[in-house]
Amino acid sequence: MKENEKWKNIPVIILSNLGQESDIKKGKEMGAAEYIIKADVDIEEIIKKSKKYM
Repeated sequence: MKENEKWKNIPVIILSNLGQESDIKKGKEMGAAEYIIKADVDIEEIIKKSKKYM
């Protein structure tokens, strides 16, 4: 998405069960604005983080 001119300014939030440091690093390297590990947060925290990009 980040390579496409039409989509490159849209923030990407990764919501994943994968929480290893290598997973988080890969997500950030791919351009994710946020990497959220589902098991570590509740829905309110997901909404709060998402609203930063709206």
